[in-house]
Amino acid sequence: MRFAKLLSVVFAGVLTFSAVAEFPWFSNGPKRRLETIVVTGNYKMPRLIAELIQSESRQTYLLFPATGGENRVIFCSPKKNQQVLRSKIAGAIRILNPKRIIILGDERYVSKEDAALLGRDIPVIRIEGKCWQKIADELTFMLNLNQLGDDFKELSGQMKSNYRPTAPKAPVTPPEETIQENPKAAAEGKVEELPVQPAVKEDSEAVVDER
Repeated sequence: MRFAKLLSVVFAGVLTFSAVAEFPWFSNGPKRRLETIVVTGNYKMPRLIAELIQSESRQTYLLFPATGGENRVIFCSPKKNQQVLRSKIAGAIRILNPKRIIILGDERYVSKEDAALLGRDIPVIRIEGKCWQKIADELTFMLNLNQLGDDFKELSGQMKSNYRPTAPKAPVTPPEETIQENPKAAAEGKVEELPVQPAVKEDSEAVVDER
């Protein structure tokens, strides 16, 4: 199946934020100039777009946790995942020195407070809307990519058709209570995507829960 590995990573990723190993790559900076850092929350549709952008153009993306209380974020490069404290985000971005930062989704995915942590040194563009397919199509044009829109249509369709809810453990809770949400989103409007965990890169030493 085309993109089977990427689909399995996004759909069934199990790496927790606390388990991500820290790498010396960050202090040394990347070996090539980044054009764009994509920023989003840890939800399956914007995460899929970020993964596809990286797959086609090898750009780094930054993943904020879907739930509150976590003081770290993850920078996902094409080869390694790097855990960074929220207070260090702006400094890390200065090291990477991209031409632009693109935030995927509205404030339910990346809050105004989190967006402020990105700093003011690099231009920031927020892309939001109700249709993720239209967002993927727009980014295909904006980032001069070839396959993003078509690949997102194919893989998001597979994710929706293949999803099977896991039976909850006792005590049984109503389905609507089992969905992890951004707490801020609950007051502003429900986010329908289930949070997923960051990918495990091949050379990462992070601990993986295979349940």
